[in-house]
Order: sequence, then C-alpha cells, then structure tokens
Amino acid sequence: MAAEIDGTMASGTAGIDVLLVEDEAILMLAAGEALRESGYKVQEHMSAEEALAALDGGCRPAMLITDHGLPGLSGIALAELARDRFALGSILIVTGNPGQCPPHFDVLNKPYRDDELLERVRGAIGPAAG
Repeated sequence: MAAEIDGTMASGTAGIDVLLVEDEAILMLAAGEALRESGYKVQEHMSAEEALAALDGGCRPAMLITDHGLPGLSGIALAELARDRFALGSILIVTGNPGQCPPHFDVLNKPYRDDELLERVRGAIGPAAG
C-alpha cells in the first residue's frame, strides 16, 4: 500500500521528500505524521519491494527511512540497493535489534520519540522548506 500524503508528492509543494518504509501501520502513521508536521513530504510504503518499485519508477527522495525487520526483503537489503543502485546517501535504519545492522548505516533504535527521529532527519538532510 503506497500513499502520497495530502497530494504533496504530486503537487510539488515546498518540502523535502522522504521515503518511509515500515510494515507496522501504527508506527508508519506516527513517523509519517511527525515528518509531515515538520514540513517534509512523505511517501509511505509497507514493504521493501514497494519502495524499490517507487525508486525504479523515478522516486528520488532526499532520505530513505526504513524499518530493518520488513517481511521479504529486509530494510538492510533495501538500504544497500537504494545506496548502490540509486545513489541515495541519506539512509536511516530503524530497528529494535541494532546489533544486526552494519556499521556503515545510521541506526535509530526502537522505540524512539518523534523528536529523536526528526533530529536524525534534520542532521542528515536539513530542515524542510515549508
């Protein structure tokens, strides 16, 4: 299930694009809302495969935020493909098992607070313009 929230991806309104991949709906809702309230444009996907299809279709976010424990293709595998195939440099892995993540990716431990997520995003790509 992909969502383009409030039409921001299609309309080209101010903000920085973030690709959010999370298979738990409540966590995606909370993270997406925090990002949108801070001015980011958020495209949400519930699987790595959906996110890859969006990237293959031309989506070029400033940042990828992905859960590590996705069904099917893992968040780490998605992050590596996004970095290698699409040259995405700003990638954040969110996980409850940080020891499973390679050291070359930025990791945010679950559970996290909205301000922790936003601090990491701003540190990686800057504040949203809107």
